[in-house]
Amino acid sequence: MILNKIKEKLNAYLFNLQCIKIRDTPPIQYHYKTDIKIVTQVHHDAMDMYLVAIKSFLYHFGSCSVEILSDGSLTAEDKKILKQHIPRVNITEIATIDTGLCPKGGTWERLIFILNLSKDAYIIQLDSDTITVGPVP
Repeated sequence: MILNKIKEKLNAYLFNLQCIKIRDTPPIQYHYKTDIKIVTQVHHDAMDMYLVAIKSFLYHFGSCSVEILSDGSLTAEDKKILKQHIPRVNITEIATIDTGLCPKGGTWERLIFILNLSKDAYIIQLDSDTITVGPVP
């Protein structure tokens, strides 16, 4: 049991060492299009994983706009890095989402955010722990 935990932590550390290399890549090139929006709720600890996820997705998908819902933990430096790597990205703070009568706590804000965006665009929710390896028709 303890050995498994140590192995898991070591693997996570080694994975993160590889993910951070995404910061050395150039900004992603994609065709900005507002009728399709890629939405991800991002937190500070997932920054590099998110950059891998969004860059691999945009490489294969291409035409869209990118929306990030910050869970409140993204730093000014995080936002600067995101804007450097994803031209025209829009970052919204979770605290600005009015949940009305719905509970607060992350999930509801994200769902309401997506619901509001879906009035004017087709929404694709992208998790930060994914890698797109082929065409997305």
